[in-house]
Amino acid sequence: MRGRDTRDTAGQIEIVPMRGRGDTMGHPRRGGVPVSPVSPASTAERLREAAWRLGRLSPNWQNPEEFFEERSEIERELRRAAREVELG
Repeated sequence: MRGRDTRDTAGQIEIVPMRGRGDTMGHPRRGGVPVSPVSPASTAERLREAAWRLGRLSPNWQNPEEFFEERSEIERELRRAAREVELG
């Protein structure tokens, strides 16, 4: 289990679990969400599209939040595709 290293006054080390991560070590929980089979061709196409979107990503000074929203969407898409590849 990962955690923060805290030391008490006697120099003893105590591992304190990090907040918000539970026992998943930062990985999404895998309970009850069915994953439908996806063809490698459609996953490859989604990866190509994500790469294209990433290549065009740039800050928008009129709407700074738009950059971070788009970046988060691309990140979610890449993680989804990685999970599909991992699960077969």
